[in-house]
Amino acid sequence: MYSECNYLSCWNLYDSDNRLRMWYRYAPYGVAVRSEYGRLKAALTNFLDTVCLGKVRYGDEAMTGYNMLQISFTKGHNYAWESEVRAVVCSYDPVGGQARNYRDTNFPHREPQDDLNPLHPWIHECKRRRVHLQDLIIGVAVSPWAPDDTFNEVQQSWANIRDYKLPVAHELKSPLTPTIGELKLRGWGTPGSE
Repeated sequence: MYSECNYLSCWNLYDSDNRLRMWYRYAPYGVAVRSEYGRLKAALTNFLDTVCLGKVRYGDEAMTGYNMLQISFTKGHNYAWESEVRAVVCSYDPVGGQARNYRDTNFPHREPQDDLNPLHPWIHECKRRRVHLQDLIIGVAVSPWAPDDTFNEVQQSWANIRDYKLPVAHELKSPLTPTIGELKLRGWGTPGSE
């Protein structure tokens, strides 16, 4: 039940030491929006839902029970370099049913067991909330390995939606930036994987 009621939005606090690693790991040819913590917090305060916002703690030493907030805001030590901030939107549905992730064995599965506990026809598969983008986003960043046509598309189209005129940066693009192949040879693993 709880997994179907909580929606996570994950953000990264700016850390100059780990910018290249974030691009490599999560969006090797991608695009990211930039904001500020205060702007994100202000955007979320307009929701009717309960919203929890905070920095993720790394390591499970303080995990003393099954507290939903503690579970939502804790990750393993291996992820500490991410400097993650999470927003958890709690949106309960009165006809959503309960414990759809359990089967007859009473084992809690990660995903809802739709074959045994189908979603009620009145329930939407997703939740939408309005956010005023001009108040939230302060810029757009493009991966250092993204092709120039991606950067040009972002600069000409995305950044000018509704005449916002957002600044666009081709993050860390330089002749000194290692290629994806060079980083793989250094043992960084497969890009885009955990």
